Amino acid sequence: MEVYSVIRRVLRPIKLRAHPARAEMKGEFRKIGVNEITDKIWFVEGSFPEGQYATAGMGTSYALEIAKTEAVYLMGSISRASGKAEHEIRYSDELTPNVIYDAANLLTRQGFDPNLVLTNVRDHVYLWRFHPPYGGFGRDTHLDMPGHKPLIVDFDPEIPQGSSYVLDRTQFGSLVLKQDLDLTVSEISDEEKPMIIKHLPELKGHDLGEKVRLVIQEILRIDIDSPKAIIPIRKVNG
Repeated sequence: MEVYSVIRRVLRPIKLRAHPARAEMKGEFRKIGVNEITDKIWFVEGSFPEGQYATAGMGTSYALEIAKTEAVYLMGSISRASGKAEHEIRYSDELTPNVIYDAANLLTRQGFDPNLVLTNVRDHVYLWRFHPPYGGFGRDTHLDMPGHKPLIVDFDPEIPQGSSYVLDRTQFGSLVLKQDLDLTVSEISDEEKPMIIKHLPELKGHDLGEKVRLVIQEILRIDIDSPKAIIPIRKVNG
């Protein structure tokens, strides 16, 4: 899940049971996940007369769906926090390393240690024109910065084109986990079947004995601990 979950790379995941004081802080916890009826065959690996089935890789679609919901939640929180920012960096042409350096230096002057650049898909691709100092591979993609340790660069499709952020990940926010991601697969009991058919009439006539209930769920909340630990970078026209 870490491969797909940008929220866990931008925020510091902490478990609520290890930080009980967080329970008294404002903000509701959110349930994010998948709850569906699916074919039992996907959870049985082997060969059958109808063909061969394997479970390898089947979790990718679920991970992507959950990661997208997380990213929407994250960007809403970042948008509210950065909307109150006292400072931002604006540029009119293209996002370049120098624009990012300006934001990082501004964050440093405010007493923070810039360590993460969060950008949109287009600018993430465009920045490869500046290799080096832009380089690395996968989640190790980074921007070398003179006189400073490299800035890790991450991106997500939910970030609007023309928007980027430089932040101090150690200070900006926490991902408070009331329940970490958990997966359960259960048989459908005879008592459940009428209610399932009522809510999912498309399953009428199907053998529910050959299906299972799949629940993948996490319960979490974003806490913005230091809203000043982020500098927005915005493209302006003209």
